[in-house]
Amino acid sequence: MRILSIITFFTLVSFDVPENVNFNGTSFKLINQESAEGIYMVKEFIPEGEREDYYFQKLSILVNSADTDINTSVKTQIKEFSDRKKKDPSFKYSLTEDPEHGIFIFDYIVKKPKDSIVDFNMMKYAVSSLNNKMAISMTSYRMRSYASDAPSFLVYIKESRDQYIEQLKALDLSK
Repeated sequence: MRILSIITFFTLVSFDVPENVNFNGTSFKLINQESAEGIYMVKEFIPEGEREDYYFQKLSILVNSADTDINTSVKTQIKEFSDRKKKDPSFKYSLTEDPEHGIFIFDYIVKKPKDSIVDFNMMKYAVSSLNNKMAISMTSYRMRSYASDAPSFLVYIKESRDQYIEQLKALDLSK
């Protein structure tokens, strides 16, 4: 695996995420939020009409101002995925890098046979700020399939993956 290059300069963006977010032509409403002043902020969204316990799409944003940098965050995620792969050899992930803009996007599929659930997950890491302090933002998007829809869902993801990555890359939740 290649070592990530060190990122030395970016325009810091600060986050004031609205209560409604649009992504991929879908309007998402806020369902959960948590924060510790100046340290982190988490907000979760699902489309109107979906439930927190039974949803087809979920969008989340985490902004963390802990003493870390983007490269450390990305390397930590790679290690977590490598450890997971040791336990589950079928687990695969991809990393799309846009070093010019300081964006790193992981995508992967999780199959939960016990619950007959298949999740397509994307996580975008970027440099940001929280209360004028350098931070790392992680925007995640999950698309879920239940039971018998899984085979057609996997075909759809294979055909649409690049489009979703580009849309997540372009999604800007900063103020």
